[in-house]
Amino acid sequence: MLKLYVEAPPPPVLNRNTEWVMYPGVWTAYVLLIFFAWIAVLSLLRCSPGVAWTVVNLAHFFVTYHCFHWRKGTPFAEDQGIYNGLTWWEQMDNGKQLTNNRKFLATVPVILMLCVRSHLRKVNLRLKDIGDYQVPDCLAHDGLPASDALPQYSCCVCAGGCQVP
Repeated sequence: MLKLYVEAPPPPVLNRNTEWVMYPGVWTAYVLLIFFAWIAVLSLLRCSPGVAWTVVNLAHFFVTYHCFHWRKGTPFAEDQGIYNGLTWWEQMDNGKQLTNNRKFLATVPVILMLCVRSHLRKVNLRLKDIGDYQVPDCLAHDGLPASDALPQYSCCVCAGGCQVP
């Protein structure tokens, strides 16, 4: 019989905060959630598809940045504080780099940005109008990798500014 997905044995220690990413169908549900968010923005705001993609893209950026890279720890008490110093992105796949889950979650924002730009090129070719939509989009996607690549410049709004070693 044809297998539709790969069955991998679960790791010995499962982090309940991130184990849901390993379930089959999560990637499909994630993409469908983004698509239905675009449909909702498109119908509720009654805007053009390019503007709707920009709104979804920026909302996706703020939500994923807050959940993946800002909040630390886990909401479950039985781990006894093991993950208190780690963000969700660092906890995912037990800290292993370049896993399929990380690659997928890193590719989704790039595809969203391409959706925004492809719709803007079809809608308007005037640089003045395109710039209004591309500036927040580019800031969202160019600012996130810079904040992860330079952890020594991590800023905290509550602390009153950057702490440079």
